Amino acid sequence: MDDTSTSSTSAIPRIAGQVVQKHVKKIVKFLTKWKIKINAGKTEAIVFRYYKKKYRVRQSPLLIIINGHKVAYKDS
Repeated sequence: MDDTSTSSTSAIPRIAGQVVQKHVKKIVKFLTKWKIKINAGKTEAIVFRYYKKKYRVRQSPLLIIINGHKVAYKDS
């Protein structure tokens, strides 16, 4: 398994983050079962947002964790 991705959509970013974290836990469980290691240092997250109104919601990035390491966010 070389590259893997997961995604989620929600009007509430926190909910989307929780769904992605659940996906990540399932992926980690599968990879652990098959003794495949994840390079958490090379793992990145991107948040795409669409605003119908012309203001931005101020919110800290969602926290995604893989094997105790926080996943870094990339602008795109």
